[in-house]
Amino acid sequence: PMPMTVEYFASADLSGEAQFSESRWANSLVWFQGQHTQGQFDVPGSVRASGRFTAEQAGAHKFYLGATGSARILVDGAELLAAGGPLESKDVMGVLKRGDADVAELVLAAGQEIEVTAEFRYTGARCQGLWYGIRTPDSPEAMLARAVEVAKAADAVFLIVGETSDNSVESKARPDTRLAPGQIALIEAVTAANPRTAV
Repeated sequence: PMPMTVEYFASADLSGEAQFSESRWANSLVWFQGQHTQGQFDVPGSVRASGRFTAEQAGAHKFYLGATGSARILVDGAELLAAGGPLESKDVMGVLKRGDADVAELVLAAGQEIEVTAEFRYTGARCQGLWYGIRTPDSPEAMLARAVEVAKAADAVFLIVGETSDNSVESKARPDTRLAPGQIALIEAVTAANPRTAV
């Protein structure tokens, strides 16, 4: 994740002065009324997160966004993606636990720097959540090839595997607890490239 300046507003439309501002490296933000003091989350309010992103490689970048209210991502001031909508307080926890996100693609040039802003408007509830991010252009094959090259050059490898962000949400049903096929392929390729691998 990239560092973001997160501003909290008492208004439901991002108007007025921010009541609180902080810098966050996380791209999944969750607040519980009474435990988090950046804002009052059991009444309507809004949050803006903004930061700069520089594309390391050219190609289609996938921007994703989800929230327990109305949210949108702007790139250099222009709306790229809108997600969610007003929720009744009884529905907020279900949306938060599902963790679903909408996605939009934007082609960027290598070295291109952009201003990314996530805006979030919420109705009152005991908890609120906003999650966003950018997936850079890459392929599983290219990532696997890089991992194998690094493993070949290393004295030893500690390979950490597990759930991905796409399947680690507690409310998403899974038929089993097996690792994803791509992670099995990673283990096989890395251990073949370097037998001194701990998984």
